[in-house]
Amino acid sequence: MTLTAKTVETPAFIVNAARAMDNIAAFQAHCDAAGLALRPHIKTHKTLHFAKAQLAAGAKGITCQKLGEAEVMAAGGCGDILITFNILGEAKLRRLRALAERAVIRVVADNPAVVAGLSRAFADAPDAPLGERLMRALEAGRDAGGESCDTMRSAALRVTGEHGIDSMDLRVDISDGRAVDDLRALFAAYGDRSDVLRQVALAPDGVPVMRRLFDASIDRIAELGLEARFPTARRRADWTLRD
Repeated sequence: MTLTAKTVETPAFIVNAARAMDNIAAFQAHCDAAGLALRPHIKTHKTLHFAKAQLAAGAKGITCQKLGEAEVMAAGGCGDILITFNILGEAKLRRLRALAERAVIRVVADNPAVVAGLSRAFADAPDAPLGERLMRALEAGRDAGGESCDTMRSAALRVTGEHGIDSMDLRVDISDGRAVDDLRALFAAYGDRSDVLRQVALAPDGVPVMRRLFDASIDRIAELGLEARFPTARRRADWTLRD
């Protein structure tokens, strides 16, 4: 028997596939024309078929409400997923971390308990440093709409490591509406300097000083007649210099 809209048993999910594909293409074209990156929410269809159609049309990723939905979508080949509901509990956090090994996963958090749980789950991930995870979370928030009243003009990223010593403390205080992009550029320029910060805090005498800066400091000390107070030149051998 041929199934029709009148003969199929209910409840049933019935979609005019051609119209759905037209809608996907039309909305993607609208976002492209407006210069917007589209990340559709799968709650409108909850099917891998249409999620992949949206990605093929040009969406930058998809949005899921629940961890289980994200797991299904990732297993089906969706590689960039935002989960818009707080994830709590060790079991779910273990699943989240495993999922993050298979796809780019972005999450949200609206209270300290969620942030603490996410930090525990990902702090020791060797392939994704906590700073990078936090940076991705900021980018996900921006992509989801950013600030409700205006463009984002400031952003910050701080990661504290052992002994309460910061491994990074980066800020963009004034930006022309691209605070998160500017912070990403600063994050990339900062690189892996956490070990240097730790050495400055715990063993400052062993931190290499730029030779040009060192020589300029000696010249300035001599110019001010402060050699007795700052015997830097006489103790030159005690300094570690780099070009």
